[in-house]
Amino acid sequence: MRSYYNSGGGCVAAQCTVSLQDGTTKRACDVTRGDVLSNGATVDCRVEVATQPDLLLVELAGGLIISPYHPIRHS
Repeated sequence: MRSYYNSGGGCVAAQCTVSLQDGTTKRACDVTRGDVLSNGATVDCRVEVATQPDLLLVELAGGLIISPYHPIRHS
């Protein structure tokens, strides 16, 4: 787990889609405090960071674009 705690871990591209509990979706950049995600988690805050043009991101099947060490759950 130590590898997940770094400055590059945990980023999701702004244009990625987030599923909400009510069955709707919105872009990650449009998520706000109080939104309830499809897994039941309530959003406390959204942090936006300026990125370098050469920031390494990984695109997974289905279109999710995240930083290389971002933890995911595959089910």
